[in-house]
Amino acid sequence: SDTDWNMGQFYIVGKYQGYGIGYQVAQSVFEQLPGKWEVMYMPDNIPAAKFWKKIIGDMTDNQFTEEKKTSDVPKPHEVMVLGF
Repeated sequence: SDTDWNMGQFYIVGKYQGYGIGYQVAQSVFEQLPGKWEVMYMPDNIPAAKFWKKIIGDMTDNQFTEEKKTSDVPKPHEVMVLGF
């Protein structure tokens, strides 16, 4: 794969959600680690989908790919993958 970085897990404790902290942290990580990224989330996790599409869209002028894949870890399951 030609992916440099993969964000498979990202979590902000509930009481700190909704304050822009996650957005700032993710943006900082992406800026500090340039390259081709993949960000994965579970297809039924609507808040995660909105969060990642918002920040990645903002950072890339909505120039990202989105596809459903199967992850084998820890057991086979579907994931959504955003690439940019």
